[in-house]
Amino acid sequence: MVFFKTSKKTGQVEKIGYSLQSVSEFERANGKGFFPDLIQVPFNLLDNRFKKLCKKLSKQGVEIHSRSTFLQGLFFMNTEELQGLEEAIPVISELQNTHSNQLAQYLLNYVLQQDFIDKVVIGGSIQRTTITKYK
Repeated sequence: MVFFKTSKKTGQVEKIGYSLQSVSEFERANGKGFFPDLIQVPFNLLDNRFKKLCKKLSKQGVEIHSRSTFLQGLFFMNTEELQGLEEAIPVISELQNTHSNQLAQYLLNYVLQQDFIDKVVIGGSIQRTTITKYK
């Protein structure tokens, strides 16, 4: 961690943060005495587990980046092919039926409407795009 703090002090690095999979990861990392400039978390219509933490951190000046807006593409898949997601299938089916041609826009708007989200990362392993929200 000293390397990162030194790199920030010398201007080699502007911001330091965490890419998280669980809230407990943040708690463990934060327990080591470093408070991030930004965090990147999965956030979408079905996955709101970071909402409370993000609201709190945003108020403390932490920049919040979201990913998994489209739930790794699951929102667009044929629901008959989704296994192990029985609870989500009715919601995904309803979204697909209700917003058929504008589903991506609807899902992205949901994330962008959250006050605590500053940027949305969209893309796969080949190409990534960051959408900056203007407040």
